[in-house]
Amino acid sequence: MPLGRCEAVIIRVRDYGDADRFVTLYSRERGKVHAVARGARRSKSRFVGVQPFVHGVFSLFSTGGGGGGGASSLSQFQILSSFRVLREDLDLMAGASYVAQVIDEITAAQDPNEEVFRLLLWSLGALEKSKGAVFDVRGVRDGIKADMGTLGAVLRVFEIKLLQYLGYQPHLDSCVKCGSIPATFFHPASGGVLCERCGGLLGDAAPLSPGSVSIMKAVLNADLAKLGVLKMTSFQSSELRRPLEEYVSMVAGRPIRALEFLKILEGKEGLA
Repeated sequence: MPLGRCEAVIIRVRDYGDADRFVTLYSRERGKVHAVARGARRSKSRFVGVQPFVHGVFSLFSTGGGGGGGASSLSQFQILSSFRVLREDLDLMAGASYVAQVIDEITAAQDPNEEVFRLLLWSLGALEKSKGAVFDVRGVRDGIKADMGTLGAVLRVFEIKLLQYLGYQPHLDSCVKCGSIPATFFHPASGGVLCERCGGLLGDAAPLSPGSVSIMKAVLNADLAKLGVLKMTSFQSSELRRPLEEYVSMVAGRPIRALEFLKILEGKEGLA
């Protein structure tokens, strides 16, 4: 039975059976959905373009609870953006894989969220533009190669906005515990910032500079279309990395496996 068309991004692909692929899509209309692309692993298949990070229009039909664990089947699809660079560059692939896996782990099936869908597209586009130029939250500037620290800045913006869109916006105005200011620590389990006294009592609270608090507030207050006026420094990106990754993992309810890949690259290239 036809289920209609949806605009979506492929966030996960795995082999299924002898020649098929099982794909997870995050769509504008339906949220996260699963589908089987029949024969996608054959060289002349019409679904040969079914690959991670592809943005397109997908036509689905119901299999009646059959193959693929009750998933739908893919009947047609049209590529809107291939994001090919994200599959060809190891660093960008690691960043895009983290974005896709976080979306997969943190969202429920058939629960659409327009803001999350737009954030996913923004994040993949920002990562793609970072190839071959120095990139920060303001956009592309003249340069020779991608600055690995600024790739981290894209991921920090993704994490901050995703937490906001899913209802987990961190509290940044005053200490979560006692209400005092200024805040000098960030504590994921508390959902926000802590003062020096309260933060000092917790061994897992991360130190936070005033500049990092300010950039988080700026990101939270900005629409995606207006993020181009912001700038996140490499220091701020590095300082925010651990607490934001921990907060995202806590909301997801499990560690994000793609972080291990990012940590390997960090050791080689200084990814922040």
